[in-house]
Amino acid sequence: MIFQQSGQALGSNIDLRIEANNPDQANKVFKSLWDKIFSFEAKFSRFKVESELSKFNARAGKEVEISEDFAKFLEKVKQMSRLTDGLFNPFVLPALQRAGYTRSLIDDNLSGTDYSQRMIANWSALELGVGRAKIPRGTAIDIGGIGKGYLADSLAGWLDESGTEVYCLSLGGDIIARGGTWPIYIQSAKKRAEDVAVYETDRSRFAVATSGQTRQQNGRLQSHQIDVSTGELSLSEFEIATVVSETATIADVLASLALMRGRDFARRFVESGHLQAILLQSSDKVYVDGEGIQLLGNKDLAADRKRRVLNA
Repeated sequence: MIFQQSGQALGSNIDLRIEANNPDQANKVFKSLWDKIFSFEAKFSRFKVESELSKFNARAGKEVEISEDFAKFLEKVKQMSRLTDGLFNPFVLPALQRAGYTRSLIDDNLSGTDYSQRMIANWSALELGVGRAKIPRGTAIDIGGIGKGYLADSLAGWLDESGTEVYCLSLGGDIIARGGTWPIYIQSAKKRAEDVAVYETDRSRFAVATSGQTRQQNGRLQSHQIDVSTGELSLSEFEIATVVSETATIADVLASLALMRGRDFARRFVESGHLQAILLQSSDKVYVDGEGIQLLGNKDLAADRKRRVLNA
């Protein structure tokens, strides 16, 4: 039997679906999942001044003792920076703040420390040792471009170890699923209330991530990605990018970069095997590559919406 709980955390909507024998068993699993989600947010939110991330940024220029959880996270950050030749760079926080991304999407009272006057360093400036880490003086890091994907993988790993064999977790558009049948419906860029495609697979486990341009208070669409080559908000011919991978971490990072860099960049990772499928959309064009993503016609939309599971 499939059980579901939803809520908000990490500045996003969270949807958790698991298979369990009975409500009591499901509630125990859900409690552990929520505890892990809120613990992650408390440790690594840049909007919480007492978080380990905020304290680490406050001590830029000094070698800092860090927790085992933070060390594992930062090692994954460096791995993704290497994979993308530095296009994924955790040092973009000052540029994000200069672009106006200063407050939590859920709680406008949470803004964190202002690092907008600091500089963007090369990703390799993040130094990791045994239980210790250091960033250059005058810099600050942000893990928003990888955090939800990394957490989704961590939660899935815990579910695997605890014996839950069927689940689908959605953390603000970053989805990881195992077992069962989980068709993932993808929002249309042209008509946001409709779906343009569905991803279905017989893989035992998969991850889907979607990145889109953000609508600002003035009503126009604006990127929320920083181009590390310019330090400015990126420009893109596409409005929404959806990618499929074996891990939510890879999907999270590459969805954002696919939106920023376009089809040639995305195809490179399909060809390398890091991505299984991609869907790039603007209001007047759609680009699909890889396997498993099927575009929907009007008849498909009418029929399939009845069995819709999740919308990436």
